[in-house]
Amino acid sequence: MRKVVIMMIVFFICFFAIQNTICMATFTDPLEDPEHYQPSENPTGNNTAFIERANIAIGVIQVIGTLLSVVTFMVLGIRYMVASVQEKALYKETMGPYIVGAIMLFAIPNLISVLYDLITKNITR
Repeated sequence: MRKVVIMMIVFFICFFAIQNTICMATFTDPLEDPEHYQPSENPTGNNTAFIERANIAIGVIQVIGTLLSVVTFMVLGIRYMVASVQEKALYKETMGPYIVGAIMLFAIPNLISVLYDLITKNITR
């Protein structure tokens, strides 16, 4: 269990440490040119096709993950009920990583969808 946690921590540190830091933004002083920013004339502002595809992908991942975790949990439960005392101890050890994986599988897509909803509601206000 420690190895899995350490590997996940290292993965997240590497993931967030390696970022693209190139910024190609330009600054126009709003006092010099107040008409520079026109949000209604932004040609790249229509991202509805990307958002729809991302929502479909997240939905598919959630459904497949839910089905796989439920089936796996059922199989482990049946094997636990039928198992001997020694095998029950072995199944108790395998339940820990399974439960962590199932929580991650449920929590990550739901967290992403909640963050997306919060961001889009705050932007549209």
